[in-house]
Amino acid sequence: MPTFNLIRDEKVEVWLRYRVAVEAETEEEAVAKLSSSDNPDNWDCQDGIDTAAAETLFDTSVVLEPIPGSPFGTIEITNENEDELWSNAVPETVVSIPAL
Repeated sequence: MPTFNLIRDEKVEVWLRYRVAVEAETEEEAVAKLSSSDNPDNWDCQDGIDTAAAETLFDTSVVLEPIPGSPFGTIEITNENEDELWSNAVPETVVSIPAL
């Protein structure tokens, strides 16, 4: 019986943890400083904010379900050439996206 080497890719949601030192007069002010910036990449550019690299909390990962009406799946099976063999995308909404 032949053996097939396949690849299964799963889109997941996962929490990232940032350890951040914030200079402020009070804890409330520190929280306000940190919560006013959406992008952690910008934290080190702000005065009084120092952060280490993010820690991925792998035990929080959850495989995402496809969004109804979306042409994109969240699980794909490909061969070693990365030709898509199967996806959990909603079939009637699958569209071809040209390669860049």
